[in-house]
Amino acid sequence: MAKAPTDRKGISMSKRLPAFFRWTFAVLTALMVIAAVAVVAVMVIDPKIATGGTFSANVGFGAEPGRLMLVAGNGATKLWITQATASVTGASDDGLVRLLKHYGLPLALLYTVFFAVLFDLLRRLFRNVQKGDSFTRETSRLVRIVGFALLAFSLVSAAVETLFSMAVLDYLHAHLTGPGLIWVEAPKNSITASLDSSVFFAGLLVLALSEVFRQGLKLKTDNELTI
Repeated sequence: MAKAPTDRKGISMSKRLPAFFRWTFAVLTALMVIAAVAVVAVMVIDPKIATGGTFSANVGFGAEPGRLMLVAGNGATKLWITQATASVTGASDDGLVRLLKHYGLPLALLYTVFFAVLFDLLRRLFRNVQKGDSFTRETSRLVRIVGFALLAFSLVSAAVETLFSMAVLDYLHAHLTGPGLIWVEAPKNSITASLDSSVFFAGLLVLALSEVFRQGLKLKTDNELTI
């Protein structure tokens, strides 16, 4: 009896694509680990800004307008500011620079650690796919962990970024004055947590996919027992 022909090209492609993603996520994991180590090193060394040096950071003032208002001319034109880029130049390492380092570096560490963990999970996931172990307990567990990691990161990052915004606004409210510059309301009463809905719903979607993997594993196990 003649054997059914095999599609070698299709089999080769099914192996190459997971291998490509596996090594891509391995490289990204390594880069994020290096970035996390660099952030920790900066936190430990605590370098000072040299004379004429510049320190920059993006600061969000909250999800709703009303944090800061600039009034032009006779007051007919009003500009509501909800986000700004802070650039500090000088030799002083106190005040706003210290605040940005105190809150900004831990926030950067949170992002690098999260992406290092996420990329490593995806690397392990595609390693299983490359071996043909798509519907296994380990694969289902990895997908579930990815979903919970996305949900946790969306909540934790929202809380940390909110604290960052509150600290920066408190400082600016106490030190920043000028013609036409009006603080509409007290910073602590005006800050709203900004949840990254795309990451949150991505986590829910991945958790739903983990349930699909669990059901697929159950069907695979039932079929093997039947045979």
